Amino acid sequence: MFTPRTTPLIEGELPWKWEIDSVYQCTWWVYYRCLSVGFSPPCWYDGYGDSGIGSYTNAKEWIKNIRDPWQAKGLDYTPVAGDIIVYDGEYGHVQFMETNTMYSEYSSGNPNSFKNGKVSDYYNKSILGYLHFPLNVLEPVERNTNVNQIQTTDPELRIRTKPSLDGDVVGYVQLGYYNVLDSKDADGYIWYKLAKDRWCANISTIYLPSDDADIIKEIERYFNTMKEQVNILNKQNNDLKNDMKTIYDISGKNI
Repeated sequence: MFTPRTTPLIEGELPWKWEIDSVYQCTWWVYYRCLSVGFSPPCWYDGYGDSGIGSYTNAKEWIKNIRDPWQAKGLDYTPVAGDIIVYDGEYGHVQFMETNTMYSEYSSGNPNSFKNGKVSDYYNKSILGYLHFPLNVLEPVERNTNVNQIQTTDPELRIRTKPSLDGDVVGYVQLGYYNVLDSKDADGYIWYKLAKDRWCANISTIYLPSDDADIIKEIERYFNTMKEQVNILNKQNNDLKNDMKTIYDISGKNI
C-alpha cells in the first residue's frame, strides 16, 4: 500500500508545512503523513468545516471532525496500516498506523520526539476510536522512457474520479512518476488517467512523453490548453468586474 515510515523528518520536507505553529505536534505529523501517502485530509484544517466543531490541532476532536471519505471506527475495530488512532486527554493525541501493528508519532512540539512503536505498548492515554481511509491509493512507479508519464511535484494535487472539476476527489498524488493511460481536455486543463476512474489535472506536473512520442503535437496541445486557461481567467475577471459594478450601482455609487 505504502512504505512504512521509520525515520524522522528532514526539516523542509514536503508535504509538511513548516511555517505554522504546530510543527512537531502529533496532529501536524499525522495530518501531513496522510497527504504524503496519497490520502485526502482526515479532518478540517481550520476546525470549522461541516461539523462546526474542533480543530485539527485538537486531536481528540478528530473523530467528530472527519472529512469524507474517512470513516470513524469504534473500539471494537482492529486498526490496519493507514489508519489513525485517536486518544483522549486534554487535547488528545493521534498516531498514524505504518503497518497493521506499528504506529508513528511526533509529540509536544519536540523535534526529537519521532517514534515508532507497537499499539499494544501504548497505555498512557485512552483510545477514543480510529479513523479509516477506505479507498485504494495510487502508488508512483519507476521512471520509464518507453511510455508516457508525468512527474508530480505537489502532494496536494487532487485525484478525481473523472477528467473534470466535477469529478469526486478521492485522494491526492504522491510525489513521483505515474504512467499516463489516457488524457482528455476539459475545463481548461489536460487530464491524465493514472488508473481506472483516477484522473489528475496538469497542475504542478511535468509531462514526460515517451521516446517515440510526437513532440510537436504535444507542444501544440499544451499551447491550446494554455490559451483556454487564459480565456477562462479573463472571463472570471470580467465577471468579477461586472459583479462589482452591480454592487456599486445598487449602493448608489459609481465605479
